[in-house]
Amino acid sequence: MTKLSIRLALALLPCFLFSCGKEPFFREEPPEAKSREILARYDSLSTETGTKVTIDNSGVFTWQTGDRIAIHSDAGFYYPASFTSVDAGIGHFSSYYAGERNLFAVYPFYFALEEHPGGAEGLWLYLPSSYNGQNTGTVSSVPMVADNLESKPLPLQFKHVGGLFRLTLSSAPSNTRFIKVTSAQNLAGSFAVDNTDPDAPYISFNNTTAAGDCTEVLFVLASNTSGTVVVNLPVPVGDCCNLQVSALNSSYSLLGIASLGEPKTVERGKMYNLTASLDNVANRLSSFSVPDFSLTNGKFVYLAYTAKKNKDTADATYGNGLRLSVTAEDPAIIDVEDLNETASAKQPSFKITGLSAGTTYLTVIATMGSDKLYAKAKVTVSNLYTVDGVL
Repeated sequence: MTKLSIRLALALLPCFLFSCGKEPFFREEPPEAKSREILARYDSLSTETGTKVTIDNSGVFTWQTGDRIAIHSDAGFYYPASFTSVDAGIGHFSSYYAGERNLFAVYPFYFALEEHPGGAEGLWLYLPSSYNGQNTGTVSSVPMVADNLESKPLPLQFKHVGGLFRLTLSSAPSNTRFIKVTSAQNLAGSFAVDNTDPDAPYISFNNTTAAGDCTEVLFVLASNTSGTVVVNLPVPVGDCCNLQVSALNSSYSLLGIASLGEPKTVERGKMYNLTASLDNVANRLSSFSVPDFSLTNGKFVYLAYTAKKNKDTADATYGNGLRLSVTAEDPAIIDVEDLNETASAKQPSFKITGLSAGTTYLTVIATMGSDKLYAKAKVTVSNLYTVDGVL
């Protein structure tokens, strides 16, 4: 068998517009090609000591069954090479390709970008905008590249160029089929590799041709699920802000949402464990209103309201988490007494008493979980007495 060594030597290129929906292009097995064995290993001399290729729950990187790398040849195309075995950290891969290997190899194979922006040359990686059954669960791929010259006698020396967000999402609602991740930065599209330091090449959030709609990535789950879902998002290096997660059903309707908090700074070859609980939108407050009403001096009424959750499909009441706060803009005209302070009530018991003739407004705040909606109601108070003060 031939052992092959690689040293990355690729130029950073200017950015051209590339769609995040573009798929990488691969040639199938060329006619009359013979099987060739490719050896590959993770470069243990680079900064992320002790890591190899894919990440499991223990944080260990190893070659895995099912791994494929993309091998570029002087025929001008990428060809897939499939994992066969591993020996002392060196992965054995089998490939059929035309010509001789050149330029670079990419792991995993679907990150390779054959058509360079604007016809430019150099190394570009493609981060997909969707993963169909890929990158879910406890093992995932992290983007890596290697020099791919036919003349070098040692295994391909792969180096990480990005990192990984492992998202552990609890409380996924029933019938969750898709997980959508969005960010203020581009998560998908074509990314140029910065090779300023050949021992530490990287792709960054800032160095991309991705369009504005590349800020979201969709994970297609194997089947409808609920409870805890784990997805793994390969990402460039740099700062990632406003990371949001949504759970969708098979009709792409929103089931649950979560925010992953503060900005994250991503480094090469690092895995970041992020956790969040999905807020079921069936329990989200979608509308709230309080009708205008009238009462007479000395009389009282109880507050009336209409609160709906999940796009008006169900009532929201005190019994399922709704809370109200009521204040009078002019307390000389009406008085508001919160009877819920002294007695538990499944319906809110706010007693509004007319004090003097006039018009004022109630300000009502409805909260349920993280939702907060406001309503105003016009209140008209008339005098119960005659002009001479006799009933």
